[in-house]
Amino acid sequence: MADAEQPTDSTVAVTNADTLRLVIADKSLSQTDSVVQARIINSTDYDVNYGQEYTIERETDGHWQQVPFPKEFGFASVLSTVAAHDSATVYGHIRQLHLTPGHYRLTKQIDGRTLSDDFYIQ
Repeated sequence: MADAEQPTDSTVAVTNADTLRLVIADKSLSQTDSVVQARIINSTDYDVNYGQEYTIERETDGHWQQVPFPKEFGFASVLSTVAAHDSATVYGHIRQLHLTPGHYRLTKQIDGRTLSDDFYIQ
């Protein structure tokens, strides 16, 4: 019984005060939605930096595969900061990707860490 009472790794990560998270605002999108909105939540005691770049990945047979961006798709070379104990909204533009129904995730490099959260296209 003692093992059942121990917190899982995900429980510890969510309750830890020193965390940096990426959280999708709306987990269920339609094929006509043009953006996926996420919050970078910085519960740490230090400011973190991030660029505009992100990837969209699709889960297929239990594996994540990056969705290719069209050749004309690009990112502005801008560095942004989320202050300690603050948050910021970021957007993943998905209209040009022509996503079909399925399980996806937005992945972003934030302060040298790879963070992601998933969403569904209905």
